[in-house]
Amino acid sequence: MRNCKLRMVLCVLFACLIGCLSAQEPTENQAPSNKVTSQERFEREIESIKEEVVARVENTFSEYDTNDDEKLSWDEYREIYLLRAEELKKSIEQLEAQNLEVPEELIIRLRRAESDNPGIPEENERREEFTLMDTDEDEHLTAEELTNYRIEQIDKRLQMRLQQELDAKDSETEEVREE
Repeated sequence: MRNCKLRMVLCVLFACLIGCLSAQEPTENQAPSNKVTSQERFEREIESIKEEVVARVENTFSEYDTNDDEKLSWDEYREIYLLRAEELKKSIEQLEAQNLEVPEELIIRLRRAESDNPGIPEENERREEFTLMDTDEDEHLTAEELTNYRIEQIDKRLQMRLQQELDAKDSETEEVREE
């Protein structure tokens, strides 16, 4: 009888021990807890804020950055850069109003947007060439004809640059003669 009581006590203690251990560590068979920790909540909030900021920036610039800008004239393209500069100025002013440090990247973007020659001239030439090539009329051209056209465009640009250099040298020699 005494052995029976001892066994029951040991079984109850063993069951309690197993219950306590299983409550502390979830096993593979148990479903994970649905409780959300404060750290997880914090990480989710940070992610949502990042997504919101990215979406806001994309929306701001998508008003100006469209696929149609290859067809824009230089003046229209310049106007877009001025609008961007205004947006950047507003962002910088907001940061300064809150006594926050203005990132160097914003200042560089503002200078680039305010400059007289936004973008790289060679890039603009390539854009113009692409716009000329990207028409419905060129669909009938063969790859060889397209290549020849591109070679002609490059030759024209090189000739123009050479002519500009020659003109610059001529003007320098005239200035030297006058002096």
